Amino acid sequence: MSGTNTYSGATTVSAGTLTISNAAALGTTEGATTVSSGATLAVSAVVTVGENVTIAGTGASSAGALNFAETSGWSGTVTLSGDATIQVASGKTATVSGSISGAYGVTKTSAGTLTLSATNTYSGSTTISNSGGSITVSGSGSLGSGSYAGNVSLGSSSSFTFASSTDQTLSGIISGSGTL
Repeated sequence: MSGTNTYSGATTVSAGTLTISNAAALGTTEGATTVSSGATLAVSAVVTVGENVTIAGTGASSAGALNFAETSGWSGTVTLSGDATIQVASGKTATVSGSISGAYGVTKTSAGTLTLSATNTYSGSTTISNSGGSITVSGSGSLGSGSYAGNVSLGSSSSFTFASSTDQTLSGIISGSGTL
């Protein structure tokens, strides 16, 4: 979807991949978007999307429930309805400035960088897969509203960077062979 759409209803991606290349491709921000387990919402252009989205699963063909093929942003909220995978292409950075919430975990795949700059409240584990690039918490961002009890798993050739101005407590287990 590449047009500037103006519909205000909900969007559901229940199977396959829906690719967007316009910040308003999903219509107005009045209607939220849901990406079901086994489906992918792919951002293929340098845009910042303001839509609220609910995601779960590893995506179509393990491409991530939310997939960033370009350096892009997501300023709407991200609600986890199950453990979910976010994929960022190698050499690209995806900045999620809307909060990520839910009782589930996030897995970051592919060799790009996922930057989290909001106060995130999801309580599941954070996993960066092997060759999974990096997750950076920046700005005034935090995990668990500043007190994160979830585990952090660092795959080989991955990194987790905390570069936020907000205090952060990590009380879960940090494991793996990546860098912190």
